[in-house]
Amino acid sequence: NGLLWLSTNKGIVVFDPQSEKIKATYDASDGLQNNEFNQNSYFKNSKGEMYFGGIGGFNFFDPDNIVDNSYAPPIIITDFKLFNRSVDVYSDLTVDEYSLEKSIFATRDIKLLYDHKVFSFEFSALNYIAPKKNEYAYMMEGFDKDWIYADRERSITYTNLEPGNYIFRVKGSNNNGVWNEAGTFINITIEPPWWKTWWAYSIYGLLFFSGILALVKIRERELKREIDTTRKIEAAKIEERINMRTKTSQDFHDEAGNKLTKINLFTTLAQNEASENSTLKEYLTKIQENTKELSSGMRDFLWVLDAGKDSLYDMLKRMEDFGNSMFESTETRFSVTGIDEKFKQLILPMEVRRSLILIFKEAINNSLKYSNSKNVFIIINFEKPFLEIKLVDDGSGFECNQKSEGYGLKNMKARAEKLNSTLEIFSAKAKGTQIKFRGNITQMGS
Repeated sequence: NGLLWLSTNKGIVVFDPQSEKIKATYDASDGLQNNEFNQNSYFKNSKGEMYFGGIGGFNFFDPDNIVDNSYAPPIIITDFKLFNRSVDVYSDLTVDEYSLEKSIFATRDIKLLYDHKVFSFEFSALNYIAPKKNEYAYMMEGFDKDWIYADRERSITYTNLEPGNYIFRVKGSNNNGVWNEAGTFINITIEPPWWKTWWAYSIYGLLFFSGILALVKIRERELKREIDTTRKIEAAKIEERINMRTKTSQDFHDEAGNKLTKINLFTTLAQNEASENSTLKEYLTKIQENTKELSSGMRDFLWVLDAGKDSLYDMLKRMEDFGNSMFESTETRFSVTGIDEKFKQLILPMEVRRSLILIFKEAINNSLKYSNSKNVFIIINFEKPFLEIKLVDDGSGFECNQKSEGYGLKNMKARAEKLNSTLEIFSAKAKGTQIKFRGNITQMGS
């Protein structure tokens, strides 16, 4: 049949040269004199019988009379052990309080506890022709990556498998190496300890998020207390500054105001006495004018100090009142447009209010003294965060160049620059004058 029969030191082997595979192996369990044979001790007679000599005698046979076993034997699991002790079916003799509902070879599902650390399976191939030659392979799906060939070993023990779901599979062959590839299997579930169950993890998650929520609430309360404390401190500081400004304003008004009033009164009396001395009268007139300017400046200073006049609205109303007082005894029409009640919510730093008042007092004075205007308008435009204030007159105007700028105009521009703002002057002879202030209200005090 084209097969080679070879004697070896491990029995007689049948080898197929075409497939380069061993088809069968026979040893002492098959009736050979021994597993060990001698070299060059072989013979084939005319009948086709083969003779092989070994250390215990010789064997002869007709290869045509030796029939292969092609039966793929059923595979069964014969025993299940916990901690090396067999587990019975519904027996009082339980292993670690564990027993089977039915015989292991009929069982398809096993549930174990997490502390069933050591368990074993025994299995068998139902082939009774040279059963010692039956071979086995097993695999624990979920743990083993591939089949493990155990040769003729009929048991396997697992230790310390993690909780989870597994499938134990086993397959086997007969004495001629014919495998039952389907084999048999058993589903295994190892329950986790209670502290690793889904409901335990749910509790952990609930406790964790509750703890986080509690910490957040505690932190929120701490922050609220800190914010409240900071606000109280700031409010106290603001109140202290307001009180200081109010007291300073009152003291300054009482002291300086009284003194200026007396100076003005005595100057008037002195003018009456010096009616024949023109030079002295001129000096007294200058003293009186300077006293009035000083008094006006003092009123501006006291107004700036007044904590109740900190808003943009108050500053614009002050500007309007000043303009009305300047033009009320003239033929010039003066008006302010664009003042909005919502400006009361916009608080300006003291220096910003002072600078804006001084810029436009200078502009109003210049318009009154030099423009010969019939109309003077102040127009307010606020598009958050930009504030624009324009003074427009229809007077005589002037040539707008660098050389023509006097100290007053330069001073106005310098004040605008200190407020991070711009001041533009547009004028031409006989075409009136426009002075435009523009700045970001959030950056004026920086």
